[in-house]
Amino acid sequence: MDRKQEIINDLAQQKTVEKIVAKLLPSSRNPFDCPDDLTQLIYLILLEKSEDLIVSLYEKGEIGFYILKVVRNQLLSKSSGYFYTYIKLRSQSDDISKAETRNSREN
Repeated sequence: MDRKQEIINDLAQQKTVEKIVAKLLPSSRNPFDCPDDLTQLIYLILLEKSEDLIVSLYEKGEIGFYILKVVRNQLLSKSSGYFYTYIKLRSQSDDISKAETRNSREN
């Protein structure tokens, strides 16, 4: 396992991303938020970053601040991958119970 994967594994064991997501989630005030999906997306983003960046941030003690910035951007930006993949789709979809009620009234 390379150094980047060890660092990300350590972050996952300490639930670093999960803690940051839990703290920032109320600031979005979005009823369609999915914290588990956001957490997984953040880990994926970290895995896609260069090893030099992750190792450098970790050694400087700045990895937490970097994760905070990434989570905040994903959570609050209308142009983020999180917004387009999860929030926009859910906000434009009907709840299944509403759809069932509507279909039963039509029949």
